[in-house]
Amino acid sequence: MIRRCENMQENDTGDVGQLLNSIERLAVRTGAAVAFGAHFSKGNQAGKESIDRISGSGVFARDPDSILVLTRHEEERAFTLDATLRNLPPVEPFVVRWQFPLMLREDGLDPTRLKQAKGRGMSHDPNEMLTVLPREGLKTMEWMAQAKEELGIPDRTFHKLKKRLTTSGIVTLDKISNRWRRSN
Repeated sequence: MIRRCENMQENDTGDVGQLLNSIERLAVRTGAAVAFGAHFSKGNQAGKESIDRISGSGVFARDPDSILVLTRHEEERAFTLDATLRNLPPVEPFVVRWQFPLMLREDGLDPTRLKQAKGRGMSHDPNEMLTVLPREGLKTMEWMAQAKEELGIPDRTFHKLKKRLTTSGIVTLDKISNRWRRSN
């Protein structure tokens, strides 16, 4: 039996696991699909992987079969949709635009063009990182260290630039060696 929600903590893995298991039991019994919303911490979250943005216990990101994350796009009323799907083939990020009462797919917009926080923009070009990526490839931490040492790219900026290179198909992660390589 689940205890009352007012005694639960969103950062406690046991509490969140118990809550999500109860919701799953309800869905199985009723045959209903369940959707719920989660929140992110303050600030622009665009530099993090979509699954790492959810606040609270990591169970919120590990338990669901499908996670859909909307991130503001640089275009007005547009959002990049990132899908993390456990039981379905991967879906590349795409853009949707809010046109009351619907979100409509906008195939003409680049999903990597996320709204940037006000203030200083990114001072590095994603292609700079290719100069420190050898033909045999590098593991993420090795590539990040090279980019920092040789190009002065901070860790958070590295992850943003890597995501742009990945989304545009310029680099891929070899699942066997766990090394990033140029696609061509």
